[in-house]
Amino acid sequence: MGIRYLAISIDERDFAHLSVGDCVTCGEEPQLRRLDYEEDRNRETLDLDKSWGYFQHVLETQPPRPAAALVHGDVTYVGMDYRSYRGLISAAEVRRVADDLATVTTELVRQRVLVEPRYGDRAQDNFDYVSHFLPEAKDFTRRVANEGRAILYYIG
Repeated sequence: MGIRYLAISIDERDFAHLSVGDCVTCGEEPQLRRLDYEEDRNRETLDLDKSWGYFQHVLETQPPRPAAALVHGDVTYVGMDYRSYRGLISAAEVRRVADDLATVTTELVRQRVLVEPRYGDRAQDNFDYVSHFLPEAKDFTRRVANEGRAILYYIG
């Protein structure tokens, strides 16, 4: 189990509704495009599984880099449970995220993850985990940016 990450490509109409509150036209998972085929689902979503926290560590620098918007946030713990975090990235911001993420190299990931003392013996596994998802994140954000779409993501 664990806390996972999922991003969905949405259009500007959904973004406008979601940016002011709930989107009644969107259904439970806001997305107006119907995902009938696995290939479309892969194209329209980004599943970072549990690697989102490592992505935060790599991308949330000082000053903040634009790509950090892709994984910003955390769940809200309520007793023994939690509420998911929902983030929105406008189409204009997706372009900046995609452009910045394109500059993130596996060498940068290596520098940020392998030298982190808190990861200890798991550092190499964590590096491999993030490196596996990095190309998918780059491809997804580039596609969404090129289509002029926005992103809705969940951490939870």
